[in-house]
Amino acid sequence: MSVEKSKGHALGSLLGVLVAVEGSFAYVDKIAQASSKDLALYYIRDALRDYASLMASDKVSDFPQAKELADSLSSSDLEKDVGEIEQINSVPELREYLSYVASEALIQATTLGNRQLYDLAVKIRDYLGFSPVGEKPGREEVEKLSYEIKQKAREIASALEVTEDDVLAVANNNRILWSVLKKKG
Repeated sequence: MSVEKSKGHALGSLLGVLVAVEGSFAYVDKIAQASSKDLALYYIRDALRDYASLMASDKVSDFPQAKELADSLSSSDLEKDVGEIEQINSVPELREYLSYVASEALIQATTLGNRQLYDLAVKIRDYLGFSPVGEKPGREEVEKLSYEIKQKAREIASALEVTEDDVLAVANNNRILWSVLKKKG
């Protein structure tokens, strides 16, 4: 049984990949605020061009979850989404559709960012030799891991070949630290 994808899902996913890899919301903002069909299609064309360039550069390979999402996109689904825009005949309907696309992009980008941060947190936990502690890690365990990460941020960044800012983002995210300390099962 296949699940029907929502309006603008493919375009939103493509934009989500661009946001996750490039770190810029520019296309999402431009498309969401486009006041005409021709302007929306112009911005979408630019996004498609940059997406094709991104895929050709293989930069997306540095982001496994984004690559997985990008690999799942089909040109026929993208064509369908663009075709739906071409069929829109009113500004309110266009704005609604573009809002769907922008919302999907933000959902995908957030999901990709959270998964990437979680995966890095697991690598850091393992690097430091911490183990999951149980179903409900206490504040003390989370604070201990956070403190340890902050103290060794430069070392961890070098060993895992990530930026120190990324390491500190993990150290400052108690929800992620709690998740990686929680014993699964």
